[in-house]
Amino acid sequence: LAVVGLLFLDLLTHPLPAWQLTRPSDYYPRTAIHDRLAALSADPSAEPFRVYPVGGPYNTPFFKFNQGCVLQVENIKGESGFLLRDAGRYFNRIQGWPINVKKRYAQFYGTMARTDNRLMDLLNVKYLISDTPLSDPDAALISSADGLYLYENRRCLPRAFFSKSIVRAESLDKLFADIEQDSYDPRQILYTLDDVQPAAGDMTGTVTTRRRGPNALHLTAESPSGGWLCVGDPCAPGWTALVDGRERLKPVKVNALFQAYRIPAGRHEIRVSYVPNGFCTGLAATLAGIFLWLVTWGMAIIKNRASAAP
Repeated sequence: LAVVGLLFLDLLTHPLPAWQLTRPSDYYPRTAIHDRLAALSADPSAEPFRVYPVGGPYNTPFFKFNQGCVLQVENIKGESGFLLRDAGRYFNRIQGWPINVKKRYAQFYGTMARTDNRLMDLLNVKYLISDTPLSDPDAALISSADGLYLYENRRCLPRAFFSKSIVRAESLDKLFADIEQDSYDPRQILYTLDDVQPAAGDMTGTVTTRRRGPNALHLTAESPSGGWLCVGDPCAPGWTALVDGRERLKPVKVNALFQAYRIPAGRHEIRVSYVPNGFCTGLAATLAGIFLWLVTWGMAIIKNRASAAP
């Protein structure tokens, strides 16, 4: 009862009461630029990409923190899967702050130090949306309307690609110093803090995204000699790659944030997916509880009928 009471108290004191219906169009700005982004993301033939709203705090007036969810666009700022410790360090580095700054959600405040940031390219940020013109020579203006500008980041790396090798970095600071270099090519080398077995690979392999979802990525990968497949999603417990429906691989965390899998030579169908730790155990316990409840309920019915019989 106390919990229910607190819930109603929260609803009554909320600035927008739950019974006051608000259309998304009334809260989230929707311009030709936003429609263009939504169309690009909805294109089934398009490779996955991310968007970065340039300037202002994480809740920019022209791209509010949950607007990516409304448009079905993966945006960097706001409420997203990047609210992780490793991702916080990564974003702090983008902003030019110490990687261990002690501030909740610090990675989403302030403005980006520079748009031509190699860390942004590694994040698969293909489009930049801004309310002011950008001077970055590698940001190509593709559309402008209603005081907004949409740029394509021509340095953007794909969501998944093959890399030639993995090298163990001396420290996290040294790792960031290496991958921030403008000349850094992750197709040649990836850096990790984990202990991995050295193995040469091939960077000439091809990776095609067949289907994508909130927690899964279906890829077709082909490499003449095999190699390290780098996937630009945060590496966390629960991520695995199922190769040809048979072999399940665990990721190696590379470049301070991302996933890498050692893929054998040839053509393979790969499903990279996320299942939280404990999900299967919790599901099994739930089903077992339902089964025991049904058994108990059935036995009670049988017992009542038996006692009611003359």
